[in-house]
Amino acid sequence: VYCKPDTRPAIPYKAALEIKIKKASASETVKL
Repeated sequence: VYCKPDTRPAIPYKAALEIKIKKASASETVKL
């Protein structure tokens, strides 16, 4: 299946980055 590339890659990239940050901060909270 061919997925056409997003014409605005900055939006999903930023969203993915925010998700990573949320997961990282959540795991840090669990450690504490």
